[in-house]
Amino acid sequence: MAAKPPLGKLDNSAEQEFQLAELMTMQTTVDDLHDAAVRLADEQVGSVIDPLKAMNLWDNTHFILIPAHGEEFGENGGWQHDHSVYDELIQVPLIVNFPETKYGGQRT
Repeated sequence: MAAKPPLGKLDNSAEQEFQLAELMTMQTTVDDLHDAAVRLADEQVGSVIDPLKAMNLWDNTHFILIPAHGEEFGENGGWQHDHSVYDELIQVPLIVNFPETKYGGQRT
């Protein structure tokens, strides 16, 4: 019995398959670029939170941050984010600051 193609691979054109194969040859570079983009996003979030802390406003600020989705980099045969619901796409960080609650300071 032949293995099923990964989700998102059923309707690819020959050109899409060619481009996906090319991406796989650049896996390390793509991973490095994504890591850099995540670091930049982290710095940008810090540029909002750090001044609030410096002005002693953080402890009185309700803050929620959640990305829309993760990214797929060939782990299950797909790339980007619109072809599947694998963990790498749906397990994204959630940052919440609710001051003065019993849930403060918890990590899960």
